[in-house]
Amino acid sequence: NSIRAVEKPKYFSDGSVQVKLEASLRQVIPTDLFAGPPRELGAGGAPVSLGTPVNTSTSYTGLVLDGRGLGVTPAMSPKVYDPDGREVYGSAFVSREFAVSQGVVGYVKSVEQAQQTDRVKGNPAVVKAIEAKGPNKADLVVSKEDAEKLRTLSQQQTFMREARVMIVVD
Repeated sequence: NSIRAVEKPKYFSDGSVQVKLEASLRQVIPTDLFAGPPRELGAGGAPVSLGTPVNTSTSYTGLVLDGRGLGVTPAMSPKVYDPDGREVYGSAFVSREFAVSQGVVGYVKSVEQAQQTDRVKGNPAVVKAIEAKGPNKADLVVSKEDAEKLRTLSQQQTFMREARVMIVVD
């Protein structure tokens, strides 16, 4: 079985039950999660670039998304959108092999810590997110300018397809 309980259930007075489970992502992630067109989020967001300048002629080893101050909640498969709601990064952009072996993103508490992780170490692009959206604020919005640069980079370089993405949270 690919899912197993790792602790005994905890029962609460309101009738709810908390169970800590462990699952193998190789068996749990559906193959169709990593296929098909990018998904839309909906319009909104400010078209102001708050990220560090990303140069599309530079070779990057990964992407660090700075989501501090936005109330971002870590999730298994977050997405990154432009202010118009068009997906810039998410499971549709990642090779299933990389998503299963290391997940779609990693989370840390500082940009410096992110830059030192093996996932993006070397010369990662650093982009400041301008908004957190979606259920539990797990998805990020980047400026229109940064989104266009990331789209260009995703066509020229492999770091997004290889899930070499870290998100900095509070």
